[in-house]
Amino acid sequence: MAVFARTAANSAETYYNYTIFLTGLTGILAMIPALYFYRRDKVRRIAGGLIPAQKKVPLSLLEIILLLLAGAGLAQYGNFLMAILQSFINSSAYQESMTRITEGKSLLMMIFWMGIIAPAAEEMIFRWLIYLRLRDWLKMPVAAVISGLIFGIYHGNIVQGIYA
Repeated sequence: MAVFARTAANSAETYYNYTIFLTGLTGILAMIPALYFYRRDKVRRIAGGLIPAQKKVPLSLLEIILLLLAGAGLAQYGNFLMAILQSFINSSAYQESMTRITEGKSLLMMIFWMGIIAPAAEEMIFRWLIYLRLRDWLKMPVAAVISGLIFGIYHGNIVQGIYA
């Protein structure tokens, strides 16, 4: 990161050229402590009686299909909501920035860094750590709303924040 900062010399083009790689790299670096804290927290939750030590019950094929359909339906609802909000939100700056970040990049690298690594790191931090810690002390709906709001704010722009 220090080498990147030194060579970037405040160049916006350099930033846009390396954003996808840096996003993935920071995701990998964030996963290491997240895994450590998750495992430590789980042991403490079991020892403290917050969660019982129980066997996992696998989902049936029907439950998996229903969850996928529900996720697809909620995604369509989110897209519809964003289409309505486009008239109120100036998302052109966000769209221009994303175009500059992704322009000329390998599709496989974008899928790997921004479609697998970054979301996995975000899930570890926001679902495993923040949400579970909040759920230990608050009711589940309150913990879900608070962690969801933190997740949305983390993204730093209104378009991604609404989706998050």
